Amino acid sequence: MKKEVIIDTKRGKVTEESKDDLVCLKGDKFNEDSNFIENLCILIKSDDIGEKEYPLKLGGYNFKLFLGSFCDDCTEDILIYGESGGSGNYAIANIYHYDDGKLLEIFNTDTFSDKYKYKCRYLNDFKLELICDKLQKKYIMDISTINKNNLSEIYDMDGKIITDTDPSVSYVNTVYPLVDLDSNIMRIEAYQRIIGITNSSTLGEVISTISLEECKTKVIEQFAATYGEDVSELSRGNDLKEDIISKLPDDVVLINLNKFGGRNGLIKADIDGDGNEEILCAYKYKDVQYLSAFREIDGVVKFLDNIDGTGYDISDLIIDKIKQKGGESIVVGWRIGGIWSVLDILDFKEGKFIKTLKGDKLNYSKIELCDSSNSRGGKNIALWSHETGEAYNVQIYTLRGEVLEKTYKDDKDYFLRVEDYYKNLINKSRETPQYLYYLIQAQCKAGKKKEAYDNINRALKNQNPFPSVQELKRLRKSISK
Repeated sequence: MKKEVIIDTKRGKVTEESKDDLVCLKGDKFNEDSNFIENLCILIKSDDIGEKEYPLKLGGYNFKLFLGSFCDDCTEDILIYGESGGSGNYAIANIYHYDDGKLLEIFNTDTFSDKYKYKCRYLNDFKLELICDKLQKKYIMDISTINKNNLSEIYDMDGKIITDTDPSVSYVNTVYPLVDLDSNIMRIEAYQRIIGITNSSTLGEVISTISLEECKTKVIEQFAATYGEDVSELSRGNDLKEDIISKLPDDVVLINLNKFGGRNGLIKADIDGDGNEEILCAYKYKDVQYLSAFREIDGVVKFLDNIDGTGYDISDLIIDKIKQKGGESIVVGWRIGGIWSVLDILDFKEGKFIKTLKGDKLNYSKIELCDSSNSRGGKNIALWSHETGEAYNVQIYTLRGEVLEKTYKDDKDYFLRVEDYYKNLINKSRETPQYLYYLIQAQCKAGKKKEAYDNINRALKNQNPFPSVQELKRLRKSISK
C-alpha cells in the first residue's frame, strides 16, 4: 500500500526576493524496504500564495532538494536531484522556476541529453571520434590507455578496428551545481559517459557547463576526456620498457598489455608468489606471438623466459588463482579469428613458464572467471562460444590436473548473469526466436523454471520457433516435472 512521505525540505526566496518560503519535496513510497519514490510533488508555503502543490511526473531513487539562483540573482530556483536506478543509473535533475503562481521547468537532464546527441565511431590507431551537430563540435580522443579487456574488444594489436559496433554517449549520469563568483548566478556541470562495447565499459566522459540565465539553456563550455595516468610511474615505465626492448630481437612488434590492466604496455605482478614482481611483455616476431617474463633487481632488468603462442594477437590475459592448490596462473587467449581465440593456462615457477593444459585446446569467443563453490579454492572459467548474431553457448569449466572439465555445480549463480545479458540484448535490439531460446536456456540453468516455462510458451507462438517446435516442447516437458 502506498504511503506519502516527505523527502526533503528547504527554506529560501522562491516566490519573491524578500520572502522566506518553505519548499517541501514529497512523494509516494510503496515499500518501506525500498527507497524508490514516485508521484513526486513540490509543496510551496508562502505568506502571499499560502500553500500550493505542484505535481511532477517523476519517479526514481535517492531524491534530494536544492535551492539556488540559476535564472537570476533575485530569487531562487528549485533543483530536484535523484537517480533512475537500473544498469544505466542515470541522473534525474530537473530545475524549476517560480513565475506568477506557475512552476516552470527550465532544465531537464533527459531533455538535455536528447537535444545534444552525438555521432560516435572508432578510428584506427586507438582513437575515438565524437560529433555533436547541435553544438557544431568534434572531438578526437586517444583511448589507448583504457584498462583491462575493453581495448582488445575494439582493436587488434596493430590498432585496427575489429568490432562492428559503435561507441555511444550516455544520458547525463551526474550533475553538480556551480557558482559563478562574478555574478553569483549558479550553473550546472553535467557529466555523460562515453560507453564502449558493453554498458559497463567507460571510455571517457563528456563534461558540459550549462547556463540557465533568463530561463534559457545554453552550453557555455564543453570538453571530452579520458582518464589520466600517474606521471612518475609513466616515466619509470618508459625507461623500463626501453630496457626490455633492448633485450628482445630486432624488428619485434610489441603487443600493448595496457588493455589487460598493465601500464606502459607491460604487466608487473608477483605471479609465482615469491615476493618479487615479474614483468610480462608480449610481442610478435616473424609472425609468431611470444609472452616473455623479466625481473628487475636493484635497477637491473634480467630476462627470465618466454613462451610462444598461436594466432595473430592476444585477446585475453588474466592473472588469477585458477587451481585449487598453489598460486596464481596466467590465463591467455591467443586470437585466431575475428571472434575466436585459443585458450592457454600457464604457470610460472622458478623463472620458467609451464603450460598447464595438455591435449586439445579449447576455442572460445569470450572468457570470464567466476567464483567456485569448491571449499578448496580456485576459480571456474566461463567460456562463451559464438552461435549466431550476439548469442553464445556458455559453459563453465574447472581445472583438474592438466585438463578443463565441464562443471554444473555453479550454474545457478552464474547463469543469473547470463539471463541478464539476454534480457538486455533483447531490450536494446529486438526479440528474435534465437535470442529468446538462449534466454530460456539461461533461465533453466539459473533455476528459474517458471520464467523459462512462460518464455517457452511465448516462443512456441512464433511463426518460426527456434530451434524447433519439438525441441521447445521437449524442454518444456523436462522443466515441468
